[in-house]
Amino acid sequence: MKTIDKAVLAGYNAGIERDRLRTGIGLLEFERTKELLLEKLPKAPAVIYDIGGAYGEYSWWLASLGYEVHLFDMYDSVVHLTEAEQKAIPYVLLANQFVCVAWFGEQDKYRELLETNKQMTRWLLEKFEELKDI
Repeated sequence: MKTIDKAVLAGYNAGIERDRLRTGIGLLEFERTKELLLEKLPKAPAVIYDIGGAYGEYSWWLASLGYEVHLFDMYDSVVHLTEAEQKAIPYVLLANQFVCVAWFGEQDKYRELLETNKQMTRWLLEKFEELKDI
């Protein structure tokens, strides 16, 4: 079995990938990859295994669309969220739902996903205070 280089592993554990898809050219990569995934994946609900999924940006997004997502990665820091990141999860989920509803609302071919995301948004709004305390 091939092993990961210790320097590479140390970099990942230090968080070098943490914000890559949230800034600069990474934003474009993230949005284009989401478009490609929607074209190729089966419709939700379906089970997705995100192998090498790092911090789970795609996993969170896919889960918000109704997929059952299982994330696997080989380095430690991805499973340790800071307290601020843990507290941000409900806000990120809700913001993602708003974006999905807005985008799917303009795409005729994604009407079914629009309805799923509307339902999830309603549920998140109903449960928001509970989710903040988790």
